[in-house]
Amino acid sequence: MEPENPLEKIARDFKDLYEEFDIALQENEFDKAVRTGIDIMESLLDAVDRYVLPYITSPRVREIAVNIIGHHEKALAYAKGTLEAAQEIPPLYSQTVKEKAANMLSTGISTLFGFILGALIVLSGTDPLL
Repeated sequence: MEPENPLEKIARDFKDLYEEFDIALQENEFDKAVRTGIDIMESLLDAVDRYVLPYITSPRVREIAVNIIGHHEKALAYAKGTLEAAQEIPPLYSQTVKEKAANMLSTGISTLFGFILGALIVLSGTDPLL
């Protein structure tokens, strides 16, 4: 049996979680959206660590990639902190805070997913295992 292509696995896993995330956003279930968005960001960051960074050989390109990843790690930490802090404030305010975090996650998820796909497409030309 041939091992699954990382690009296909990431896309499949991402599709299911993102659909759940999108539905939560549409239904204004921001608590669920933030929790799902956090799960998505964590899995995407894991994918970068496993499938992208180990294959970047240029020190300059690697530095750029690490900076991009660092930005997304900070956004993830912000979302986690927001979710935790929202439990301590009145519901009227917590909804607004969670909505802001969900929207930030939405943007971060899209850009990080695009970064991963682009990197894997480029790297697939240099490594037949990808």
